[in-house]
Amino acid sequence: MMDYVTYNTLGVSQDTQLRMLKILKAVIQGGGRQIFDIGHKIMKKRWQRLKVALSTSSRFSLQYVPPRFCTFFQQIREASPGNSP
Repeated sequence: MMDYVTYNTLGVSQDTQLRMLKILKAVIQGGGRQIFDIGHKIMKKRWQRLKVALSTSSRFSLQYVPPRFCTFFQQIREASPGNSP
């Protein structure tokens, strides 16, 4: 694991690593749930914009994936790029 962390952080400034560590500590203190909610909202908005852009195209299309139950959020959610079947 130490080798992975060492090689994974090559080329990343120490200042950036420390800043990210502070962000992760704040996320953990808050329970960690908010970062997933925010990430989902941002990706959902981007996915909707992409669907609108592709709906006007005659060359590209997206397959329909029906909404499914999300075990993390405990509710039915529409499909997004990260949770395709």
